[in-house]
Amino acid sequence: MRIRNIALLAAVSLTATACIDLEGDKLSTSPNLPTTATLNQTFIAVQGIGFATITSDLPMFTNVVMQQLTGNGRQWVGYDQYNQPEDFFPVGGFYTAGGLIDIRKGQDLARVANRKSYLGILQVWEVLTMAPAADIYGDIGYSEALGDKPAKLDPQQAVYASLQILLDDAITNLAACGVGPGTADLVYGGNVAKWTALARSLKARMYLHTAERIPGAYALALVQAKLGISAAANDYASYQSSTLGEQNRWYEFKVGRSDDVAAGRTLVELMRSRNDPRLARWFEPNGVGAIVGQYPYTLPRPGEEGDPSWLTDAIAGLAASMPILTWAETRLIEAEAAYRTGDEAGARAALNVARAAVPLPAVGAGVTGAALLTAIMEEKYVTTFRTLEAWNDYKRTCYPNITPTAGKTNVLARLPYGSAERSTNPNVPALGAQPLRNWNDPITTTSTNGAACRGQK
Repeated sequence: MRIRNIALLAAVSLTATACIDLEGDKLSTSPNLPTTATLNQTFIAVQGIGFATITSDLPMFTNVVMQQLTGNGRQWVGYDQYNQPEDFFPVGGFYTAGGLIDIRKGQDLARVANRKSYLGILQVWEVLTMAPAADIYGDIGYSEALGDKPAKLDPQQAVYASLQILLDDAITNLAACGVGPGTADLVYGGNVAKWTALARSLKARMYLHTAERIPGAYALALVQAKLGISAAANDYASYQSSTLGEQNRWYEFKVGRSDDVAAGRTLVELMRSRNDPRLARWFEPNGVGAIVGQYPYTLPRPGEEGDPSWLTDAIAGLAASMPILTWAETRLIEAEAAYRTGDEAGARAALNVARAAVPLPAVGAGVTGAALLTAIMEEKYVTTFRTLEAWNDYKRTCYPNITPTAGKTNVLARLPYGSAERSTNPNVPALGAQPLRNWNDPITTTSTNGAACRGQK
């Protein structure tokens, strides 16, 4: 986490209230101003590396913890038992090439060129990058992350608060003028309305992540979710292609690691019990034509039909996009936030909109109270597969009420910083001194249906 300082670009003084377009000749005639290509190339690098960071090993690992997947070979059997090495995913990966360093570089370039909407997009990307770091590790270097000395660890709650302020600033900048990234934006093509809605959905997601600690967070999440991503066509998902280096990372994992990871029993059997049509869309039949999910830390048990399944090309093929934040997640945030603030009718309506898109039948008016909350979290557990959110939700709600892996009392709640951070930054505590849970994850004693939580004690 000891990251070198980035030299700030010279500020451009703009006294007029109207925006000044610094595109084209205004840029190319001054050696002190960046070219459009430099900003675009920086943003493309941020996206390419960022997609790899936030859609590859981290969600796969948390999906294993949440029994949506299972470790089936080599070190993934150990991960299935929460025996991840200290350096499984060092926190420094969120800062180095393509991470916060390059994001801030791009922001500086956008400021110099007075391209405010472009700046707003890069600010949203900063949150997409740093919020998962705070989710996973808790206290992280942020306010001093790019200084010339070892960064202090900011409290997780302070990081979340700073990221919420940054999103507010991003929304303001997205509403301003300035030439956007155009085709250098690999997902939204520079569409500021889509980026603004994504910023709102991000705010809603982060409010949920603090709801056990901050009174009123559910109400704030509800407001933002209603302003968030408004259609599945506007989902924010990774850009992938068949070109080497742009391929789906889970596809590359399958090609290189064979059967090290497979379908998880909890997710597969839940989907089967609900007649969820996504089961056949997501999971391949095995050698005997059955879709099989494996229990954690075991080989197939007697009565199971052969080897466990892997994912179809539809969601983990060569050029398949990976979900980052979607319309469906936004609707389910709305559903839970409505329920938590006393609006069961609104909660049921938002849940049923998400179910109809699957398609699944509507939840009836007779489903109320704990049963309605459980139905919302069940839908979200399935819908957010391939992201970190099932893990984040579990820590807050104990849904699903899974049994910890063999020999463990608690379901894994955070990852360690890593030895590289400890060796270069004296502010990072020794492995044994690091907390088992983060500030936003106090122990949840009961699951959504009122049963004792088996994995948080």
